[in-house]
Amino acid sequence: MVNTREVASNRPKLWGQLTSSPLWWWVGASALIGGLLSIPLFRGDLAVTAWGLELSRESILLQWWNDVAARSLFQGESPGAQDLTYATLILVLAVYFSALTPFWGPKASGIRLFAGYYLACMLLFLVTNRGLKAFFGRARPQDVLRGDQDYSSIWLIGPYGFSEAMSKGSFTSGHTTTAMFLLPMAVCLWCASRRSLAWSVLLLALAWGSMVGVGRVFHGSHYPGDVLWAIIICLWICAFAAYRLFGLDRRGQSPAMLSGWELQLTIWSALTLFALFAAVIGVKQMVFEPTWYWPLVLVLSTLAAWISSIKTARLTRS
Repeated sequence: MVNTREVASNRPKLWGQLTSSPLWWWVGASALIGGLLSIPLFRGDLAVTAWGLELSRESILLQWWNDVAARSLFQGESPGAQDLTYATLILVLAVYFSALTPFWGPKASGIRLFAGYYLACMLLFLVTNRGLKAFFGRARPQDVLRGDQDYSSIWLIGPYGFSEAMSKGSFTSGHTTTAMFLLPMAVCLWCASRRSLAWSVLLLALAWGSMVGVGRVFHGSHYPGDVLWAIIICLWICAFAAYRLFGLDRRGQSPAMLSGWELQLTIWSALTLFALFAAVIGVKQMVFEPTWYWPLVLVLSTLAAWISSIKTARLTRS
């Protein structure tokens, strides 16, 4: 007779991690969906974007939404879709720093934790989006359709140089990334075991992000692949931050953290990610646009990533 306990104990530890943490299920399922959807888009997303441009020229409603999805009060324009994100971010910042005050702080450790997690996700969204733009340098559909730049598929290096890629790289969509502001709230609710509400907020977050992304595609500013992977990568960031950085699934078993712990973790984790992107971009630039300072960037960013990752790990373990 086989001893089931012995069989279970002989399983690789990696298998235990994969089956015990929801993080890997979130990442695995979304990666599978993204990979399958990317197959037709690998060569076809330029055609879809061109079709969307033609369709929007014939529809006043689509033109209106394309404009709303792109604009913001913070850019000196009329109110737009991005303003919902900025308003929510300002509110969460106010809540977090209010929770640090002596009057409210001792009673608001849970609120402070969730607000800190939300701010961390939004900052990591920003760093990842800019890092991917700078690394891949994918040309905007408008530049490709005009014949000014060459087309490149998803996950391939595009024609933009470093400075141009930083400001206008197409992969991934920045507006879609910003529009995923409800996603951290959905993950918070999931970790708080409020699954029905979490699913509702998750579907709302995906719907809103997709709507903004469609507006960017039909405007000719992004490809469908830029929108798809912006959404998926935001999901990865939220899941990783929840389960590996902030431990939201274990918060009931842990003592309250020291005041400002969430802010420190946010800053150090963002610095780690920024330094990692700088190192990877340094390697790319040494291959494609070699100049004397990129080896220096690679060495310094690798050192910075190592130091900041150690600090992040210590804060996480605390």
